[in-house]
Amino acid sequence: MDPNLAAPQANPSQGAPPTGAAPQGPMPPPDYDPSSVDAGKTWAFLSYASLFIGFPICIVPLIQKDNAFALYHSKHACAAVIVQYVLGAIVGVFAVVTCGFGAIAIPIVFLPMISAIHGLVIVNSGEWREPVLLFGIGEKLFGSLRAVPRANPGR
Repeated sequence: MDPNLAAPQANPSQGAPPTGAAPQGPMPPPDYDPSSVDAGKTWAFLSYASLFIGFPICIVPLIQKDNAFALYHSKHACAAVIVQYVLGAIVGVFAVVTCGFGAIAIPIVFLPMISAIHGLVIVNSGEWREPVLLFGIGEKLFGSLRAVPRANPGR
């Protein structure tokens, strides 16, 4: 039998990760309540949709701070809104300084909308991940905010 035609041997360095491997992506907070995902999906979804609406609705979960899932995603949505405003200001000044020729850079202002679309998909699937193109800006700006569940006085 030709040794070149032998069946390939399993290589332990390839394939499935080791059993003790850490999970990919950010983890929910330690005091995570699984029901908070369903309860916070509406505000999280509206937070990312605020980039398309034009009004920063993402501020509401930052003020309420009563749902960890909504707060996590509103941090990233607010970061995308801030990035969009900053890019708009930079491109606007560039367009004025170049007597209108800089207006060719206007599509750059819409890059955060890619993050918003990805964020909408993430929220719909109930995941705790950061959307693309934000590079941790949301956690850097709003990382100190933590969810504080409200007490129900009627119960």
